[in-house]
Amino acid sequence: MLSFMLEKSKPICKIITVNANVDLKEHSHSFASIKYLKRRKYVEEEILPKMSTIMETTLYNAVTPDDLIINENSATCLFENNQFKIGLDWNCNKLISKYLISLFLTNYKLWIECCTLRQPLLILEDDLCIKSRTLTNLSNDLVLFNASKYNKKASVLYLQANCPWRNGNPIKTYPFSWKNYFLRKKLVKVPYKHRGLCGTVAILINPKAAKACIDFTHEIGIHAIDQFYMHCMFRKLIFMYIQSDWKNGFGLNLELQ
Repeated sequence: MLSFMLEKSKPICKIITVNANVDLKEHSHSFASIKYLKRRKYVEEEILPKMSTIMETTLYNAVTPDDLIINENSATCLFENNQFKIGLDWNCNKLISKYLISLFLTNYKLWIECCTLRQPLLILEDDLCIKSRTLTNLSNDLVLFNASKYNKKASVLYLQANCPWRNGNPIKTYPFSWKNYFLRKKLVKVPYKHRGLCGTVAILINPKAAKACIDFTHEIGIHAIDQFYMHCMFRKLIFMYIQSDWKNGFGLNLELQ
């Protein structure tokens, strides 16, 4: 029955990663470094085969700084004939970096694809790791997320268990108090006081939420992607949920940082 419901919901997964064929001599940014080529190989050999066992999964080439035209004086970005305002990194009160702009615009393109496909899209970043129970939990939550209760809203399922910002820092995890906010005994709605996200290594987004994010981008501009999602929640443009068994969600691969 589970396999039938998964087939009926037609989930699609896109794994964001940098094209391994980039010419290191022509690209000066860290996107073209050995680190990102290592990530690409890791995704192709380790993550893609595992994800492909439960749903249609393809690699998605990330936007890189070489794809952008930045005008820092007016804080704008020209991308695919669209002009976007560049917002502030709210953690340090300065314009976000080209890396964060590239990551945001990669997600922006995927939001458009989600709307075009008219079905939920699972977006994974190339530095994730899959725990032993991750895929089992994901299969169950995909079925639940396909219920009409969530399809009626601009809904996002947050699938990351934790996210250290960098090596040596404490791991940030969701507090146990969230267990008091069960929905259908499977998903947990995020309380207002805990809406700060810790990263976006694994996000399942439905078309209504993708459309809300696209529209909001044209209103406030480009920001760090997790801060942007947080701001969308504060404005009640999207509704963010987490797994009840969030400890066994997707993790962050520290060896790739």
